[in-house]
Amino acid sequence: MAIKCLLFALLPLLCSGNDPEKTFDQLIKDTGSESFFEKVFNTITTKNGNTYSAYFDLDSTLISSSMSIPILVAQIRRGLYHFGSEGAAAVFKFTKVVNQDCITDFHEYKIDDEDNKVTIYFDTIVKEILKIFQKHELKHGKWDEKNPQQKTFKIEDPNLKVLVAFWSDLAYRKMVNQKKCAYLLKTIKQRVLLNMPQHHIDEFIDEANDVEEKDKFKKYTYVVSEGSVTIQLRRRRPDAYAEQLALIRKFKELHVVPYIITGNHEMNLLAAIRIHKIDVNPENLICSRPTPDPNNGKILTPILICCFASSVVNSI
Repeated sequence: MAIKCLLFALLPLLCSGNDPEKTFDQLIKDTGSESFFEKVFNTITTKNGNTYSAYFDLDSTLISSSMSIPILVAQIRRGLYHFGSEGAAAVFKFTKVVNQDCITDFHEYKIDDEDNKVTIYFDTIVKEILKIFQKHELKHGKWDEKNPQQKTFKIEDPNLKVLVAFWSDLAYRKMVNQKKCAYLLKTIKQRVLLNMPQHHIDEFIDEANDVEEKDKFKKYTYVVSEGSVTIQLRRRRPDAYAEQLALIRKFKELHVVPYIITGNHEMNLLAAIRIHKIDVNPENLICSRPTPDPNNGKILTPILICCFASSVVNSI
């Protein structure tokens, strides 16, 4: 039996509303896309004996953005880290990363309420973070990696919240447009969750889900001698596109098997599935997985099989 696959990662996004009561046909009415989907559905129903699979990209297709940022913001707010100063060095300094060209040196930020810019150095941010972890250990005891009962550090220092936010922003800006940094780019927010117990991760996800639309961004201000610099990170979970969710339901009615793919970590995929109640079988969730890369590191590779009206399977 030939497997025919439809790739929907590139479908136009119609709107960001979410009305589970409406059918797919109702949601696309008067959009100009009716004839296209009518042909798709007719093809599915007339080609008896064939099994179809529809692949949906998660980030910016099923949902409006990645779950990783709101999860990070929730973690920053609560100040929870499941590692000590030694672990912090590996996490924030990227000490075990082979391709050091991906690690930023600095970035010029616009000073608040001014036209001037100020240079913020990545190494300075990291040093300040490590000092806070060391100070916490001096007061509460050194982190014991071998102790399975080791409690998660809760660091109340408000400066750490700002520093971790800027660390994330600085790291992202250097890696975002470099293909060789694709792996590290996907792991920036994941790094600070090192060894984090699942119940805390679930709490971060729930917090992101509870944030109201009017409070969806969190601002962080870093003060330097020249002035202050403010960035903002999304703290509300991303919205789901009603049309895409309805399309999944429509496909299931036609016995098409829906798959969801993402280049991001499994945690983000499972969080989105849980929050938005996306009706896809767990075995059909395809997230990033490690494979060797030329730099002797690990690269996250989403698996995408796509073929249309052919028994030939092509890997993309």
